[in-house]
Amino acid sequence: MLTCRACGVEPLAWLRHALTELPQRTEDADIDDLLPFNFAKTAAASDQMPSNSKAIR
Repeated sequence: MLTCRACGVEPLAWLRHALTELPQRTEDADIDDLLPFNFAKTAAASDQMPSNSKAIR
């Protein structure tokens, strides 16, 4: 939780993401991208992607 706060990541959003992604990965998969300081980069990239609700006006 403190790492999330230090990285500017909302802890509940990060936890939901991590718990959703983990079961989909193999046991030997790299999980570095699930760490809070990498989640901030992933979340920022997904925020820049246009969603259907923004594209339809």
